[in-house]
Amino acid sequence: MNGQQKPKMSLCMIVKNEEQFLPLCLDSVKSFIDEIIIVDTGSTDRTIQIAEQYGAIISEVPWEDDFSKARNMALEHATGDWILHLDADEQIEKQDIQQLLTIISSTQEEAFLLQVINHKDETPGDALIFPSVRLWRNRKEYRFRGALHEQISPSITNKNPSKPLVIIPIRIHHYGYSDKIVQEKKKSDRNLKIALAEVERYPKSSFAHFNLGTEFSRLKQHDQAIKEFRLSLDQLTGKHELWVPSLFRNLAGALVASGKNQEAIEILDKGLSSFPDFIDLLYWKAVCHYQLKEYPRAIGLFHQCLVTRENPQYAYQKGLNGEKSHFLLGHCYILLNRLDEGLYHYKKAYELNKLFKEPMKQLAAIYSKLASQ
Repeated sequence: MNGQQKPKMSLCMIVKNEEQFLPLCLDSVKSFIDEIIIVDTGSTDRTIQIAEQYGAIISEVPWEDDFSKARNMALEHATGDWILHLDADEQIEKQDIQQLLTIISSTQEEAFLLQVINHKDETPGDALIFPSVRLWRNRKEYRFRGALHEQISPSITNKNPSKPLVIIPIRIHHYGYSDKIVQEKKKSDRNLKIALAEVERYPKSSFAHFNLGTEFSRLKQHDQAIKEFRLSLDQLTGKHELWVPSLFRNLAGALVASGKNQEAIEILDKGLSSFPDFIDLLYWKAVCHYQLKEYPRAIGLFHQCLVTRENPQYAYQKGLNGEKSHFLLGHCYILLNRLDEGLYHYKKAYELNKLFKEPMKQLAAIYSKLASQ
């Protein structure tokens, strides 16, 4: 660092009843964080006592159905040169800490997008990986906006229009959106209530409709989700926001879940015209053709997925250029009575992710059938 003083870093968090996760989160950062700022919105478990054990500066405030308000309150107390923003159910990847410290010690940038790995316990090895602004210089102009799925990036980019946000390969592991935890904490009920209020408050906001559609999708209310996603698409004024590629993917997913594969293909083609390297759109298009029993077309698209690299600027599903495409290629080839090719792709899917058991189930069923003939 050439004798320069190490930049001071503040961890800013909002929490409520996080005794299960909070120690793991704070353990992941305690070696390099200079201060911990926590806003507690009504914990009734041991969350506050745990935070105190780590020396956190704690404010207790009532929950007002507004994530930005609570997060901005935490920012008001921060005295560091840099802000690191985490939720209690997240952990910084230990191997990335030194790189993170090196970056903030030498950079001229104002903010960074880190890679959040959203783990899904229900499907071992499965994850959604997305860029998120989690590290920025501590300036009073940089504040969150929006009651739900709040964003700080607009305030940063508005202040620095000529400086794009930079993605860095620093990983954050997120464990709080498994189906079990979402149900236990009634996150969907909470989020739906806020999303409905935001749409009522900002009826012409594309982002508000996108968030409401996402909550309806989580609740498997696909018709409502489709309606909100279409409203979001209709009101879209630009495609530079980080969430916009996911709008096309999520709308297509809701259409597929409703059996509207042809409509989904039309949406995916629109999305691919703007984001041709977004592998999720390509994969879902392949799935649509598979559902429509257009197996040769699906095979071509799944093979295209296998040679498409994941782009960290998108929120992408892990394994689409690996085990997931190989698995559905196995289905396609078996349905076309091309047994050897089907077996190859099932085996390949299992080799790439041994936590993914479905390929082995298919192989076992095929070999059992062959043995009985």
